[in-house]
Amino acid sequence: MSYEVLLHPKRVKRVIAGLPQAHQRRLKEPIDQLAEDPFLARSGHISGDHLDEANFDIKRCKGHKSRFRVRFGDFRLVYQVDEEERLVLLLKLDFRGKVYSRPPDTAR
Repeated sequence: MSYEVLLHPKRVKRVIAGLPQAHQRRLKEPIDQLAEDPFLARSGHISGDHLDEANFDIKRCKGHKSRFRVRFGDFRLVYQVDEEERLVLLLKLDFRGKVYSRPPDTAR
């Protein structure tokens, strides 16, 4: 059973819309993968910094039980998982240096 992926802040939609087409296509794969399994890091598909086309570097955000970040290229996508509702909420998308500057407003 897969998860529903939602774009939370309008800012995420604007960032995606403003990306070059090549980046938008590249973003589709990790988002599709999150719908299948937002906990890839727990399932052992990822080892260290080794990434291939099917695997993405996913880590839990410090201080949060249900918030994670996925790395793909220079971008970071911060998302939150609601296991009960089977939702993946995309909270923030930006370059590495910017994505951590101000956390999104949601529950821990």
